[in-house]
Amino acid sequence: RYKKAAMMPLEDPFATLVHRLAWLFRSYYDIALPTDMTAFLLRNPPPDVETGRASLLIKWSPEALDLGIYFSSEIVERLTTNDPFVRLDSTNLDAFFVVVEELSHFAVVFTAAMTNTGVRLVELEGQAEIDKVLFAAIVLIEQTGHAHLEHLLTLNFHQATLTSPQPHYRTAHSKAHRLWRQMRARSTTPHRTFHGTFRTQFLTRGAFK
Repeated sequence: RYKKAAMMPLEDPFATLVHRLAWLFRSYYDIALPTDMTAFLLRNPPPDVETGRASLLIKWSPEALDLGIYFSSEIVERLTTNDPFVRLDSTNLDAFFVVVEELSHFAVVFTAAMTNTGVRLVELEGQAEIDKVLFAAIVLIEQTGHAHLEHLLTLNFHQATLTSPQPHYRTAHSKAHRLWRQMRARSTTPHRTFHGTFRTQFLTRGAFK
């Protein structure tokens, strides 16, 4: 982690939200993530680092891998005011997607480091596109009894605007959408029916090879 940066304390409402979402990642994918994810939350990004609304920050050396996650005040305030674990709806879904995306990046990089495997940018971005829909559906199931998958898939894959000119973003987006279409065609609740498939996808990132 970024040891010299100011960390966000666990009692902070946003840190609690991130901690809870990280638990969903651990339990669904059965992966080993740090038990205290708040230790990686940065109050402020390092100087001269472009972060946008959120960013996973990585420092690598032959001796260590340091990770930190930064979220802008816009994201923090939106989810602190409208807790998605109380009610996930149009007022906070976009911000929820942002947090899921960065936690997905963290989980993929952390797992790759723990297993001494590499990860490509297309795999990193593609897995995040899968996870945004997946974990929103899981939260909505708990709140409403319905995953609202069609609506989530439409929002994430048809109405979302790709702002990056980098080709790997478009490739990742397209391949993640194809996997979701395949799973959706085989089940109305793919996040439950194909739990093993999604876990294998996370560990191997096979859809993006």
